[in-house]
Amino acid sequence: MITVLAIGGAGALVEEFSRNDVMVVESAIRDEGTSVHYLPPGRRVDFDPDEVQRIVSGLGQHGISARTGITWTTDADFRETHARVERRRAEGCAAAEMEAASLAAVCQFRGVKYAHVLYSGDALHGEFWSERAWTTSTRRGQLLEAAIALRMQ
Repeated sequence: MITVLAIGGAGALVEEFSRNDVMVVESAIRDEGTSVHYLPPGRRVDFDPDEVQRIVSGLGQHGISARTGITWTTDADFRETHARVERRRAEGCAAAEMEAASLAAVCQFRGVKYAHVLYSGDALHGEFWSERAWTTSTRRGQLLEAAIALRMQ
């Protein structure tokens, strides 16, 4: 079976998801337009728990601490209003990004194992958006190296 591992940055919806923290997605809120073409309508898409734990453990073996969590996938820029952020936080979301639910839906439809790793970038949980200089983070490179090593195991 083919395994796909996506790595990307995400906006933090909670203070506990600090800049450069790492989260392996266990579930994604479906607030985008792609997943409905591959899965029946639903509020969220769940990820394979065994694969999630394999990735968390593998990252730990490479010196990268990772938590598991729920993300909010939205495919529209500037959709993260205060009210929406609060609603997603109430649903347990720690992050917001633009790909996880879509990629998970396609992979489930095609019978492909899939996991998604996010590192925390900008912050959406405060009164004002905080860029937190996340585009200069070295975390993406570290995660890429770990992902390549995990793929070789």
